[in-house]
Amino acid sequence: QPGIQRFLKGQNVHAYAFAQEEEYVRSDCFFLCHGYRGIYSARQWMIDQLQIIYPQAGDFLQSILLGYKATLSEEVERSFRQAGISHILAISGYHVSLVVVVLYRWLRNMYWPRIWVFPLASVGIISFVILTGASASTLRAGIFALAILGAEFSGRFVAGLRPLVVCASGMLVFSPLFALYNVSFQLSFLAVCGIMTFSHLFRRFSQGMSSIRIGDLIGETVSAQIFVAPLLLFHFGQVSLIALVSNLIIVPFIPFIMAYGVLSVGVYQILTHRIVGLPVEYLLNAVFS
Repeated sequence: QPGIQRFLKGQNVHAYAFAQEEEYVRSDCFFLCHGYRGIYSARQWMIDQLQIIYPQAGDFLQSILLGYKATLSEEVERSFRQAGISHILAISGYHVSLVVVVLYRWLRNMYWPRIWVFPLASVGIISFVILTGASASTLRAGIFALAILGAEFSGRFVAGLRPLVVCASGMLVFSPLFALYNVSFQLSFLAVCGIMTFSHLFRRFSQGMSSIRIGDLIGETVSAQIFVAPLLLFHFGQVSLIALVSNLIIVPFIPFIMAYGVLSVGVYQILTHRIVGLPVEYLLNAVFS
């Protein structure tokens, strides 16, 4: 099918085959391999815990926290796409920025030597990218964050679209077919480009309302939609006309849902009762009903 072929080419897969028999020969696992296995095991453990704690909302939380969509139904994805909020289901710059802020502030508050802050923060960012599946949007956000941190570490001022160009160039060097066949790559970069280009214009109308950041949310939503609309029409044949309203209603709840989702996994290890997931279950039922 054309859709599957485009997806495989976007993943740098040019051919595939089926085997009738398999035989384990040997596997040499070194330091990086063990690190990757450890991160993958932690990811799988969190996926299992979220499914236990949230029987109904587990699929949604696995998607927004870990980028795991294997159990997410096509109907749910289509509903989010029609409402113009499918970006919520993808790990993106918002998630990576939270990791960067927490890591950077923690390392600085712990009075680590400045020369160690960038390497340690970089390891944390790379680990998070792997933990969440290393999708195109996550890779873009991770490289973007590393570029910003690297500039700050070297005393350089970075602004405008230059970090975004660096991200795109770096990804295309390793996988040139990303730009042609990976829809997530295209949407991710166009959305960020739109936000960085136009969103500041909407901030002028939100002066005096900074406490609720309504202007920023409207600006980012409209700016991203302007840039991604042609691509959505090309690939999916539709553009959501209610994206602005949907984002204004749902996006403000996402930080709380994410934070509570992570916290509930830790609390569940102590209480071992699914009651810890009820607040988010009820909230999600109210928001998406």
